[in-house]
Amino acid sequence: MEMTATPADRQSHCAVCNQLIEAPSQPHAKGSCNNCGRDFYRLAGPNGLEAKQGEQIVFPAGTLSLSLDPNEGNGRLLRPGFTWLIQHLVTESAPNKPTDVRSALEKYNSLASHILKASSMLSDFNLETEEGAEAAIERLGMQQHLVEWWAMAMGTFAALTEEHLNSGKTEEAVWAMSQTEVCRSVLFFMRSIEPLAWRGYNSAGLETLEKVLKIWQDERSNKSENFWQETLTDNSLVLSQVFHAPLVLSEGQAYIGGKRLDGTGGKEVDFLLTNAVLGTGVIIEIKTPASRLLGTRYREDVYGPSAELSGAIAQALRYRETLTRHYKDLRAEDPRWESVDPLCAVIAGDATKQLDSRAKRESFELYRRSLKNVEILTYDELFAKVEHLVSAMRLGRS
Repeated sequence: MEMTATPADRQSHCAVCNQLIEAPSQPHAKGSCNNCGRDFYRLAGPNGLEAKQGEQIVFPAGTLSLSLDPNEGNGRLLRPGFTWLIQHLVTESAPNKPTDVRSALEKYNSLASHILKASSMLSDFNLETEEGAEAAIERLGMQQHLVEWWAMAMGTFAALTEEHLNSGKTEEAVWAMSQTEVCRSVLFFMRSIEPLAWRGYNSAGLETLEKVLKIWQDERSNKSENFWQETLTDNSLVLSQVFHAPLVLSEGQAYIGGKRLDGTGGKEVDFLLTNAVLGTGVIIEIKTPASRLLGTRYREDVYGPSAELSGAIAQALRYRETLTRHYKDLRAEDPRWESVDPLCAVIAGDATKQLDSRAKRESFELYRRSLKNVEILTYDELFAKVEHLVSAMRLGRS
């Protein structure tokens, strides 16, 4: 990328060699002039910034930030640099020699304290008091999917390590330190690596999307609701195309209104998704592409909804009411869960095949536009969205 000097960077040049002799505020190469012996600085040219023999690349403070997430930071890592950064992040606070152990324990305690104090989940406790700490531990329980749980465990084992060191209990101190490092490693993974790992694991690449489009083409007339339940569960990115919000699959055939989202009891919704940004719930009820969208003709140019479609809509609204009513119970199970006024959608029918006249298309469109709390999407509309996504990805590759 070409980098040009700003007015502030048009510094004075050496009268002898005409090189820039005052350090600029943007990335530059630094060398020593053979003629005058002074340090000189060279900015990037049309081909970028390169270090010639005897020069070094300098990034002034604040001009470069590196992150494992390519969406963050302004520097792009090659594979060796990516590995180096992980190694650096993993080992930066680890003790390098025996005399560093106690200072490392202080760092671990400080990190744990910072995470816990910054947690909205524990904001109503004074963690400096014994009562507050005990209440926080009780609230965290055994929720090992929470960063706060591992921060609490790391701090606890760090304190235990120091206690054993002070008591001269060598084996106990070694054990406690090993547990501290386990907690620190898991904490690092959850905070820095897990989002990237899950993104890679859960992302449906171009080949996967092409595969699910092939399934749609081959199975368009499949009347098995279980088949479509499994297909959409295995390819959850398809479901994220229902609404414009960024959705992730929370549960397939989730129980709501029972004891747990993934437990028994309550009502079983086909799909329960979560807005990846706001945490709000999204309910999706499915039928099959063969499910009828319209019933018999009411008048010459008017058709009413089919019993299958109206029944699916009523079911989705019932789930919505149940989920809203049990909001407090679900939030108590997972504090990050938000389900106030969840969105609802019904996926059913094949408009291309069924809406074969203008009157049918108008009746269907007028009906679904009149609905207040439920979005209706036909299977062919849903997979048309996937097709557009695939076309965009193919264009990006080329």
